[in-house]
Amino acid sequence: MKRAVCGLAVLCIISGCAKKETIKPVQAPAVPAAAPAPTLPSVPVATTAPESLLAEVTLPEPERNIGRLGELADAIKPGSGALVSPATLAGALAGMLGASSLDGLDLARPVRVLVLDPKTQPKPLVLVASVADEKVLLASVAAAPGLAVRVHEGHAAVATETALLQAGDYALTQLLGQPLPAEPTVNVYLERVATIFRGELDMFKNTVIGAMKERGGHTAAVVEAELAFFEYLVDQSERLVVTLEAAATGASLDFALVPRAGATIASFYAAQQPSDYALLGKLPAADVVMFAMAGRVVLGPWREPALAFVGEAWEKITGKKLGPELLAGFVAMADASTGESAGVGSLGPKGDLRAAMLWGTTDPTGLHQVTLSMLAGLKALGKIDLLGDKVSYDVKPTAFKYDGVAVTEYTTSFDFSETKAKAVLEKLYGGKAVKGHLGAFDGFMVSAFGKSSDAFFKAAVDSARRGKNRFDPGLDLAAALTDSRARKESFVMYMALGEIMRAAQAAEKKQSFPVIEGPAGMVFALGFADGSAHFRMTLPAALGRALSVARPAGAAE
Repeated sequence: MKRAVCGLAVLCIISGCAKKETIKPVQAPAVPAAAPAPTLPSVPVATTAPESLLAEVTLPEPERNIGRLGELADAIKPGSGALVSPATLAGALAGMLGASSLDGLDLARPVRVLVLDPKTQPKPLVLVASVADEKVLLASVAAAPGLAVRVHEGHAAVATETALLQAGDYALTQLLGQPLPAEPTVNVYLERVATIFRGELDMFKNTVIGAMKERGGHTAAVVEAELAFFEYLVDQSERLVVTLEAAATGASLDFALVPRAGATIASFYAAQQPSDYALLGKLPAADVVMFAMAGRVVLGPWREPALAFVGEAWEKITGKKLGPELLAGFVAMADASTGESAGVGSLGPKGDLRAAMLWGTTDPTGLHQVTLSMLAGLKALGKIDLLGDKVSYDVKPTAFKYDGVAVTEYTTSFDFSETKAKAVLEKLYGGKAVKGHLGAFDGFMVSAFGKSSDAFFKAAVDSARRGKNRFDPGLDLAAALTDSRARKESFVMYMALGEIMRAAQAAEKKQSFPVIEGPAGMVFALGFADGSAHFRMTLPAALGRALSVARPAGAAE
């Protein structure tokens, strides 16, 4: 579990606003020491979005949206909801434009904020909302130096004069005609961002990678590979749409990448199908679930770019080229896989980690042989530096047979001497070397690792073949799966952070890990049902509540 890298950017030039418009003063009620609010002609010309538009923020039902955030805040920390209210929203909107207030706007109706190119607009925000009282609004804007307002058919656009010249027509015509999202949304135009801020992004990337290279190790190579993948996704995408769902039970953020027309990755998105997560039910029972994952993802037409990226990433991370055996193995695995997979990680009776994975395959025997070749290739590499840990591999092609299935044993040896969490890792792994067992049968390949992985492998065979002692997801994970199916997602991963922290706490002699009650599960999911790539992460209120009061075990209350 390491990191994820993220970033945004934009592009701008005015199109459709070439004509010169005269700013006319509006006769507003007298306000001491305040100039009258400038305004533009009241009838805007329908136009497309200006090229300086980088992002749009939409609150479809501001009072409800903010109210739900307040409910979530109260659920996490009682009393904190008072800090998140419609009144605070009104103050925040006024403050971001440099006004003391924006009285006269109707914040019970949809609110939109446009973000323009800050390189051409020192104050790049344009607020668009319904008007409750035009005279009061004009007086509010008149009291804010540098602001202008444009009112049309019950709606107002508030910004600087130059920002309204660039985006006012669009804000009061095309923007208002767009369908409203169901939840608060940020729409980012990635192509424009990437073009406008290319220099800044390259400088940031080079600075980060350079600093990490000075520290040594392969961390810089890992980040470099991640950034390369991120840049590829940005290049293939037209927009990033971020959606927030909040309620007293929790919150989720959905990041959707909308592909450019004709982008290679669009065909990959189109090849994905929703999953019913049925394969998870074929795994063996687990004592204390720490994580679970399941779903269906196929490479489809994205096969070649994906395999090329795997080869480049492997070389950067390990410092060694992906040999022909390993490369052929990745290709064969991709070709023999149905895309279906499921896995579960749990704690054994003595607090050690054990896990089982199940893959769907059209060629069980062939996939097993390919995996053997890959393990042989890993063994031939000797000791490698994998994300800061020294790792080496060994393999016994046929350790034993179970129920007619030939079982391969592989051993992963770790050098934790330079790892701060040495005690925790050795406790979870059951030592410095972790055994694993794998085999293929009946359209599946099964892999189990951890202490007593041979027994866990046998349990996986019995569960998949005969339905014996199968995995029970429990209430928390079952609810997450139901929600994911309703969203028509393709893959879901569940992490019981409460259990993970308790396991780390049990292995740490200093007892320095926080106490978190319950499973405190977080969910990460992938979905492609609408032709875009959605990455969703969900934070339950129970987890936020636990973290807000978390304290080291044994600490005084």
